[in-house]
Amino acid sequence: MFPFVAPRAHYARPIRRILILARESSPTADIYLDDRLRGAGVPVERADVRAVGRAGAGDDPATLLTDGTFVIVVRYLTRRAASALRGRAEALAGVAYLMDDDMPHAWRSPGLAWPYRLGLAARWLETRSTMAGLVSEVWLSSDGLMGLHGHLPGVHRLDPLFLEPPRRPLRVFYHGVSSHEGDALWLRPVVADVQARRDDIVFEIIGSKAVARAYAGIPRCRVVPSMNWPDYISATAAGGWDIGLAPLAPTEFNAARSHTKFFDIARSGAAGIFADQGPYRAVVGDGHNGLLRPHEPDAWRDAILMLADNPDLRRAMAAAALATARELDRRERDNPLFARFFSAPSAD
Repeated sequence: MFPFVAPRAHYARPIRRILILARESSPTADIYLDDRLRGAGVPVERADVRAVGRAGAGDDPATLLTDGTFVIVVRYLTRRAASALRGRAEALAGVAYLMDDDMPHAWRSPGLAWPYRLGLAARWLETRSTMAGLVSEVWLSSDGLMGLHGHLPGVHRLDPLFLEPPRRPLRVFYHGVSSHEGDALWLRPVVADVQARRDDIVFEIIGSKAVARAYAGIPRCRVVPSMNWPDYISATAAGGWDIGLAPLAPTEFNAARSHTKFFDIARSGAAGIFADQGPYRAVVGDGHNGLLRPHEPDAWRDAILMLADNPDLRRAMAAAALATARELDRRERDNPLFARFFSAPSAD
């Protein structure tokens, strides 16, 4: 085995700041430290350990390691970062080392692939040699690690925290074919305005290349090409949508449309915002199974933002829309136009 690092360093400064040294994307730092230190009585910062001390990286040790900084090293410590810590040792309030795997023994574990074993062993050897005389305490993540190294003074147990799942962004969609290109382009300033005000909404627009060019540059917005009907039915029925949009420019062509987009939005499980004209006035009760809005961008922007802030209303509207869709379906199935096909005599 490779010997463990003994926490022998001593620091006298009071803690005025906490600095987490970890790789840029570190699950260990997220799971063990970030939530635990949120709300600490001193500033908490995080830096990529690989950038510390590297020329041109922007992490100047004198700026990074200010007086009273308590440093938490997560898993790995590079030689450059260790040199920076040594150069500022008199200013530090402490150096803790957090380890959540048995890195000293990983090289001889038959359950690990050789490339991983060798890589982990190399990083451990570098870390162990660089931490000599720097570490004032060690934090270990399991009973197994404590059984191996817990006899050393300054070694402590640290359990992981449960990370709440991140809040899913709200999903808003407008799905149209080539004959809806004008409506998709009309929505463009509405979408841009919403995205300038919010960072928790994503839009999906089905549209042509011209529509894709128009929406280019709007954050968290994607334009996808039209899909065949079976794929579209599957995509909308998969759920996960929050708000569906059905604008309708006041044109002669649009005046002849039916309310099929009401069904598309109801099928998706979303709350719908519909043009206050044409086919939607007959099936949408404003505020009950959808919202009816005039052909004005500000009205549509405000409706999207209002629904985004009211999840209970969204769910109630979506449920009411689905009930309406099923009732309309039931009525239409009784259309007498088709009765003759079911009452026709069978052929002998």
